[in-house]
Amino acid sequence: MKLHTFESMRRDAPASHLACSAVIGLARLSLLWAASAVQLVFAQQPSPSQQPAEYCQNPSTKNITWSLGRPPERFRFPDNSVIQFTVTAADQGLCDLRLMQSSLQDVTTFFQLDASQLRLCIDNDRCDTEIDVPPNSTRGLEVRIDPNFHTPGIFTGELAFAIKDKPETQSFKLTVYSRTRTAMLLGAFLIALGLGLYFLVNVSLRRRIAVDDALLPAYQLRDTIETLKRRVVEATRLTNIPLPALTNALTQLEDELASKSLAAHLPSLTVLPWSSGTAWVDGFKAYLTPRTDRTAALVVLVNSGVQAASAYWTTFPTPVATALAQIDLLAPNVTDVATAQAQLAPILQALYAAVNPRRAEAFAPMSEAVPSNVVARFFTLPPDTHTLLVRLFRNALWVWWLVALIALASGFYSVVLENFGFGSWTDYIKCFFWGLGFSVAGTQLDQLTQTAVTGNFGITIPKA
Repeated sequence: MKLHTFESMRRDAPASHLACSAVIGLARLSLLWAASAVQLVFAQQPSPSQQPAEYCQNPSTKNITWSLGRPPERFRFPDNSVIQFTVTAADQGLCDLRLMQSSLQDVTTFFQLDASQLRLCIDNDRCDTEIDVPPNSTRGLEVRIDPNFHTPGIFTGELAFAIKDKPETQSFKLTVYSRTRTAMLLGAFLIALGLGLYFLVNVSLRRRIAVDDALLPAYQLRDTIETLKRRVVEATRLTNIPLPALTNALTQLEDELASKSLAAHLPSLTVLPWSSGTAWVDGFKAYLTPRTDRTAALVVLVNSGVQAASAYWTTFPTPVATALAQIDLLAPNVTDVATAQAQLAPILQALYAAVNPRRAEAFAPMSEAVPSNVVARFFTLPPDTHTLLVRLFRNALWVWWLVALIALASGFYSVVLENFGFGSWTDYIKCFFWGLGFSVAGTQLDQLTQTAVTGNFGITIPKA
């Protein structure tokens, strides 16, 4: 009996297994259909975060009262790129608050910081999204300036905001100071460039012109000494009488007027800002004045003494040799024209008495009455003096060109470029008077140009 029952169960097992599998399959299909239906229903409905607020779904037709909490009126960009402010709603909420307009503009360049370069944000991560403010609440918001905005200037104006379906706007004043680090570095460079140009014009070129102006009398003295030495050599060749004292005196003066000796009395290349720019002039004048007087004395000895005596050499060699020897002995002792003429007069009287006894008595009072400031002058323009004069003229010309270019550029910028409405008769008159007014300031440039040597140093240069 048991065996029969077991066999019947084995025969009925496949049928029951198939029935169970069918039931399970139908259940799975039902669950999948239900899940798809639920997803479809929820997909057609907005999420709670995307749904508009209840007060925005049923907007009121009444006037909506709201206000802006004004931020500080001045900001520096890019140091401060976030402008924080608050929005307060009254008994009705605010829907879709937007930045409508920016009137920020630089009054000098007319560049604008418009609304396209500003972003209205809830916080750093939520910008340019719909912003609502619930009734009777205050919400903090931000206006962020585009980091790619690099226009420098002072932008002054207002930011205007509006809400959905309401044309009335609320605004607050704002001033944004936009200044990039690159512009600051460029400004520092231009200041340094201007200081360098000032140093070039006002210090370096002025020093060169002042030095050349001071060296001019020294160079002229050297030219005079060269001429005197040449005349002493000619007299020595003619008479075969050496004049060692006179030659040594001229050589000593020439060494004292050499460039190396003069450089010790000129201004240094590194002048301290608080030091006097003309203190060296007195020292240079004190060095040059006694050598000028001594050169003038030697001019008297050579021109009025040696040359006058040498003219009688072919006919009266003995009195000429005596006179030349006596004149040579005077060279170490004479220091100025008056001394030279006073000591030379007796020698010339003796010479003229020997060569022309009849006219000796007539010549004596004349030689004693010769004014001390009358010396023989024969001006030549040696290459050294000419080169220095050309250099003085060239430096002065460079200064005037630089000043003229600077004046033209500054006047064109301040009067023409900065006036965006330039072209009226008033503008032309301003240009004329600007140029006329600069000529008044230009009178100060006389210090940069070559002036008279006697006016600067009070020195009269003797000419051989």
